[in-house]
Amino acid sequence: MKTRTLISVQILIIILVVAVPVLFAGGSKKEELHGTWINEEYKGNTPPFEKHVITPDGTMQFFKTEVAPWEPDIEVLEGGWMPCDSHAYTIEDKWVDSDGNDWYKGEAQVGGYEKIAPTAYLLMKISDSNRVLEYMVGRIDYHEELDPTAVKYTYRIYYRQ
Repeated sequence: MKTRTLISVQILIIILVVAVPVLFAGGSKKEELHGTWINEEYKGNTPPFEKHVITPDGTMQFFKTEVAPWEPDIEVLEGGWMPCDSHAYTIEDKWVDSDGNDWYKGEAQVGGYEKIAPTAYLLMKISDSNRVLEYMVGRIDYHEELDPTAVKYTYRIYYRQ
């Protein structure tokens, strides 16, 4: 009887040691793309803007901290943030690479830029740490890879807040 109880306890411990980390690892990661992303180096009145909020309802919102001379009546929100742009977006594809980074292909409807291209094609990567968002903006089609040497209007990098 004692031996059977001891074996049962040992089996239970092994199951807990193996199963608990797997359960918590799988359930702790929410949708990586959604959230608030900031790059304080992106100051100014033209894209890219300092703060980028991606919501589950299909909206990308952009905020800045500097007021342009032509915007004297812009609304300033808590923390000094001013809304400056908003786009509807859809995710067309999602995958995870061998390094654990999450990749997305998405399309954003970029109102106000119809003369250039009404749709922006976004190739986005969330780092395996879930702390860094990098993406490329294409006006005709998706970029094949991220290129940090591209102009700042094409390549962007943000950090999760």
